[in-house]
Amino acid sequence: KSGGKKEASRAASSAAPQPSVRIVHRYHFSSRLQRMAVVARVGGTSGEDSTRVLVKGSPEVVYTLLDHSSGDCPAEGPYTATHTELARRGMRVLALAYRSLPAAEAKLSDKQLSTQPREWAERQLTFAGFVCFRSLPRKDTKEVVEMLRRGN
Repeated sequence: KSGGKKEASRAASSAAPQPSVRIVHRYHFSSRLQRMAVVARVGGTSGEDSTRVLVKGSPEVVYTLLDHSSGDCPAEGPYTATHTELARRGMRVLALAYRSLPAAEAKLSDKQLSTQPREWAERQLTFAGFVCFRSLPRKDTKEVVEMLRRGN
């Protein structure tokens, strides 16, 4: 009898919408611009889909792309103090931001979205947070540096 319940449970869970992300267009990283972005179709577990612009880049540059007229925009002082302190501690810091496209823009085809200029995508963003990571030196770094110094 329990086998029937398990099968019914599996059928119910497989019918539920699964989260998904599909990249429609990628604005490649540019060292000059200090950022990259993608336009993505995002499917949620609630069955609602959305289209979003997702951006990662240097905190200084991403801050200039945020929607400063919204109440969600962080104040520049605490924003700068936070990423500066993290960097001072030896962390590599990236800022993350996004923009949910309004219905009219979200209805554009994938082809139409992929032809939009970068400036269209990377505007009026909402700050999502910082991502930090540490790149520790390898164990043999000291030896390699010494060997390179001797090889002058």
